[in-house]
Amino acid sequence: MKDERSGTLSALSFGICTLGCRVNQYESDRIHSLLTSRGFVPAPFSGVCDVYILNTCTVTAESDRKCRQMIRRAHAQNEKAPIFVCGCYSQMFPEEMKKFPFVTFFSGTKDKDKIADRICEHFGIVPPPTDGETPILPQSERVRAYIKIEDGCENKCAYCIIPFARGPVVSRDPCSIVKEAELISQQRQEIVLTGIETASYGVDRKDTDLLDLFSRISAIDGIKRIRCGSLEPSLLKPAFTDRLAAFPKVMPFFHLSMQSGCDKTLARMRRRYNTGQILRNLSYLKDKIPSAAYAYDMIVGFPGESEEDFEQTLSFVRETRPSNIHIFTYSIRKGTEAATMPGQIPEEIKIERSHRLASLRDSIRREQVESFIESKTVFTLLAEQTRDGLTFGHTETFLPVAVRGAIAPNQTAAILLTDQENNTIYGSVQ
Repeated sequence: MKDERSGTLSALSFGICTLGCRVNQYESDRIHSLLTSRGFVPAPFSGVCDVYILNTCTVTAESDRKCRQMIRRAHAQNEKAPIFVCGCYSQMFPEEMKKFPFVTFFSGTKDKDKIADRICEHFGIVPPPTDGETPILPQSERVRAYIKIEDGCENKCAYCIIPFARGPVVSRDPCSIVKEAELISQQRQEIVLTGIETASYGVDRKDTDLLDLFSRISAIDGIKRIRCGSLEPSLLKPAFTDRLAAFPKVMPFFHLSMQSGCDKTLARMRRRYNTGQILRNLSYLKDKIPSAAYAYDMIVGFPGESEEDFEQTLSFVRETRPSNIHIFTYSIRKGTEAATMPGQIPEEIKIERSHRLASLRDSIRREQVESFIESKTVFTLLAEQTRDGLTFGHTETFLPVAVRGAIAPNQTAAILLTDQENNTIYGSVQ
């Protein structure tokens, strides 16, 4: 109902389901902020809400399936509640969205701010004016805050539908980003700079780039730890690494969208680097920043990937020893170049290869952790939550660690790794 004193809504609950990347999470946070500022009350998406918002993803066929599943789930939880949908899935497949008569409103990737306005209008409220650059404070349960620095991608990789959904690179004004980081620094000490293609930040402008942003944000006293979302591996050239090393607040962990460790596969994917270049870049990175760690995104079963090609990927992983690998089985995306390539790989082979890569990943992780335990390497943990007598958090190299005892959330502590069991790494406070 409308609150006559404020002209906003009161006692109406909303639930947001966010699928996909950190950019989507950031944009959902903005919708959350706009709705709470207008009197709506956040509630779990899994329960009965007065209105549901679904922020969608279409990076894989499985992502599409989850989007449709969550739309149906919201309707089943409260058949009378309006459902608002936005994001990449609804951007790419508007005809599919029309098959859901109970969806009240859907938009694509460019009009997410309008979701809050549409919800107000649905309940008879005149939306107040908003500034599209209003800083967004992180939700209370998260200790690290995301800041979206750019949208769009122009890489045109053969397998990827996201450039069609998000369009070309559009970088935010660096002053706006710094303003948001300054506000966040009042509540959080760690931020994650994220985008659809974070490494491309500034290519459409003449006044900034990613290193300039590191410099500006490093000057904010309250920000102690800076991270980046997924990066193009080719970004880490020696000249970039030399400048990067001057910013100690930038955490020595890099999430690299490597995709394959086979040059033939990388060429078919239309990736703009080869394994030799990346090996040299990673070697230089470790020389310049000895504590540096990196994780990969990798796709198995790309069209034309032979057993020999896949073995080359395994060899590359053995040589470079990433701390983690996010493994994706190749998924056909209609409209992409790879969708019509010959040599499509049977699903059972994709699954078998993903299991082999996962086994290698887990083996490398165990060996790395054992090495840290034996060498008594000291890490700095950012505490995230405490339960069952354990504090869970991440180190500067993004190792997830459970520490025995209580550390207040959003606080840091020096720790040693002590043991590992069932994929959980344990530590103790120094």
